Amino acid sequence: MKITIGLFAIAALVVLADTKPRPRNLVQFALMVNKATGRSALDFNDYGCYCGLGGKGKPVDDLDKCCKVHDFCYEMVSHEGCWNAKVGTYDYRTNGTDITCDYYTNDNCDYMTCECDRVAALCFASNTYNDSHKAINRDGFCSG
Repeated sequence: MKITIGLFAIAALVVLADTKPRPRNLVQFALMVNKATGRSALDFNDYGCYCGLGGKGKPVDDLDKCCKVHDFCYEMVSHEGCWNAKVGTYDYRTNGTDITCDYYTNDNCDYMTCECDRVAALCFASNTYNDSHKAINRDGFCSG
């Protein structure tokens, strides 16, 4: 039994040592956002009522709605049994501002997570960024 566990541990280390590190999912999402919008993903963190951690109330504008939909998309992915939406990795390609999630190299969970991020990044790109919606007082402004 100890030999089997030891061999398994060695095999796992060999596999991990041979695996190219990929950025975690939120980093990949940030790269997608930058590619689609030309802006830093940090610009969208703490924007409106939904962009960044948490979210409540009514979105302040269409860009904030993108974040609400993105949050809901991650929630749906987790309901499909995919627990790693925020930390898993996925394969995708870009061509200019076009983003394509790779259906054939991602497992189902990674593909769905990639699609959540792709749709959100393109949504950000198609809506207007309003500086006055950055770092608003969510407790006072985002009721509900």
